[in-house]
Amino acid sequence: MNVIPPELERQVLHPVMHQKIPLRAAELVEQGWTRGTAARDADGQKVRSMAPRAIGWCVVGAVDRGPLRVAEPRCLRPAGPGCRRV
Repeated sequence: MNVIPPELERQVLHPVMHQKIPLRAAELVEQGWTRGTAARDADGQKVRSMAPRAIGWCVVGAVDRGPLRVAEPRCLRPAGPGCRRV
């Protein structure tokens, strides 16, 4: 299970965040999506949804990363092997 820093956890529990997290998850899936694993890197290898090198996510992996995505700058990278652009 991923560990969320206390400040991020406090932000995530705020009601406004409940609207933002699904939107951020949708942005991640829009970048590149995969199945059979939470996320994939540029080489198509399975990685954790929170991995900095992840470039494609399944829906569950994107929702898992959603709280972190809200706190990090928007960064769009091209989809790699094993990931599909939507």
